[in-house]
Amino acid sequence: LRVYDIQGRLTATLVQGLLDAGGHVKTWNGADSQGKMASAGIYMVVLEAGSTRQTQRLVRLPGFSR
Repeated sequence: LRVYDIQGRLTATLVQGLLDAGGHVKTWNGADSQGKMASAGIYMVVLEAGSTRQTQRLVRLPGFSR
């Protein structure tokens, strides 16, 4: 599970490797790979599982983090 900025640059990797079958939840705290808060804007979240690839658009609002 990876987060990319609108230019296609990798911003953060949220999950890497294999997980057990079933549901999983992962929250992005808005930080990049170095721990700095990413800029407000549009990001793409990409999930790859086997031969499946799903992409979802995400909007990061200014001043919002979890």
